[in-house]
Amino acid sequence: MTICEMIRDYVLGALEAPASLSDDASLFEGGFLGPEGLAQMITFLEESYILEIPESDVRPENFESIAKIAVYVDRKLADLDTSRAVSLWMPEAAGAPGWGAGSLEPPAV
Repeated sequence: MTICEMIRDYVLGALEAPASLSDDASLFEGGFLGPEGLAQMITFLEESYILEIPESDVRPENFESIAKIAVYVDRKLADLDTSRAVSLWMPEAAGAPGWGAGSLEPPAV
C-alpha cells in the first residue's frame, strides 16, 4: 500500500470523507480536517510512520489534501533515511561516539 493510499484510507474512515473525494481536494474547505481532525491526523502519521512532526510543519501547504500530506510524509521519511544513513556511517555527525579519525577499529563497548 502506498503512502497516499494509506492516508486516503484514514481520511475515508476516521474523517468520514466520501469515497469520491479526490486526492487533491482541500480537506479544510471540505470540512473534513478541523483542529481536532488535524491533531488526530498528526497522531496517525506519527504512529504509522514513526515520525516526529514539529509544530512548525503543521501548515496548510503540508496538510491541505491527501496528496499534499503524502508528499510531506514521503519527504519526512526521506529525511529520516538520510539521517539514519549518516548515523550509521558517521555516528559522530549524529552526536554518537565515532570510530575516530583514521581508525579502522570499532569503538570499545
